[in-house]
Amino acid sequence: MAQRWLAMGTAAVLAAALVTGCGSGATVTPSPTPPPTAVPTSTPSPTPDPVALAIAGFAAKDLRCQYTNEGTATIGSVAVAQSGQGYVDGDSEDGTTESKVGGVVIEARETKAIGPREWERVAGGPWHDKTPTNGPLVDALAGITSLTVVGQETLDGTPVTHVRPAPGVTLDPKRWGPTDDGITGLTITVDLWIHADGTLAKMVREAKWTQASGSTAVKVQATGTTVCRPLPAGFMGITAPSDPWVAYTSTAQGYTISQPAGFTMMAGDGGDAFVYGEDVAISVASDTTDVAALDAYLAALVKSYASQVKAKLLTTEDVTIDGHPAKLAVFQAADSSGADIRLVDAVAVREGKAWEIYVVGLPDTLQDDIRHLKDSLSTFEFAT
Repeated sequence: MAQRWLAMGTAAVLAAALVTGCGSGATVTPSPTPPPTAVPTSTPSPTPDPVALAIAGFAAKDLRCQYTNEGTATIGSVAVAQSGQGYVDGDSEDGTTESKVGGVVIEARETKAIGPREWERVAGGPWHDKTPTNGPLVDALAGITSLTVVGQETLDGTPVTHVRPAPGVTLDPKRWGPTDDGITGLTITVDLWIHADGTLAKMVREAKWTQASGSTAVKVQATGTTVCRPLPAGFMGITAPSDPWVAYTSTAQGYTISQPAGFTMMAGDGGDAFVYGEDVAISVASDTTDVAALDAYLAALVKSYASQVKAKLLTTEDVTIDGHPAKLAVFQAADSSGADIRLVDAVAVREGKAWEIYVVGLPDTLQDDIRHLKDSLSTFEFAT
């Protein structure tokens, strides 16, 4: 980690010369003894205040480090363990996070940020715009304008100062808190450990809130620890992903999805269609339902498709849509001209609403269509 503030050097010590007289055998009148020469004493340079240096560094948004993250989140009765690593280079960030429940990986997410722009991808899927976002960490730290010293400690054998935001400093929830909708009762605490030069060594964040989800509310408690170390030799900086997918948010249906750049969104009675030229890449439809169980809804959908368009169910597999259980079903059917087609349909039931995200294609493009649909699902988020 770069050190921007150095103590001034110590002043040199000057030696005094002693003046003496010598005789030639005659009586010599002693020369008067000269007065002693004053020897200047060095004035120690003041010891830099790490707290002042830290506040100056926060204000300058000067944070450059390689970091590791460890944390837990308790969502109702479910415990989620998170771990990650990455780099911070001023207002640019690049990192990965893995989430586990019961030791099983439930999500692997990568993020990049350059200034206010942020992208993410899930499980190696496409990079896409991330909204909303907390913004870069340096913006959050810049809001800490005063610190209280908790005590002196050691970290990896190095002395550090434990500090936290002073009373009166408000932590902006848009910078420090979760960004989901439906949050109430949010409390946030942040503790920091800083080196003698004011640079960040460690950070611990804790947050508690109530998360609304439809007609239910869940208590959430999360803790995260970040340890910062110097950037490695040869670090080449952080660059934006190439060709990220573009996010689209439907306020009418209540979702966000990303698609490759260049699409036109066409809303209709049957839902939203994402069109390139004359080709529909993917469609999103939703409607209220009295059926709460996913399997029961899919069974009813299979029966309806068989009756209406003589579609035949070929395969199903379990997937997730924004963390919610879903089914990906492949149907064989015929279009209006009688040509053989495939319908790849991801189905979910959430809070009294049924969702279908689907692609219609040919048998020859089935695997590409399945891949595109799964990539699209990795970007999909419900509004609440």
